[in-house]
Amino acid sequence: MGDLRGRHSRHGHGLLLADGLLLLLDASGREGFVETARAQGVAEVREAIALAQASAHPDREGLARLQALANGPLSRGAAARRARAKRTGRRPGR
Repeated sequence: MGDLRGRHSRHGHGLLLADGLLLLLDASGREGFVETARAQGVAEVREAIALAQASAHPDREGLARLQALANGPLSRGAAARRARAKRTGRRPGR
């Protein structure tokens, strides 16, 4: 029975996490979400997005927008470009 409770708990946690992330995205917009994610810690936010993706949250379109952020401005490649730009004094993507 402990396994069922654990699964139920993870399922519920994923739904709550998805709700929170989607509310933040809706309230702050794409740029605000990315800024918040960077302040919180991109790796943690990417992990939260992965958990939200695995949830049964009904807003699949919203989850797709979150995944696009994880694959885009919150990706490891984007972080490397920002770090390189900071070292060289250039703006990322230039």
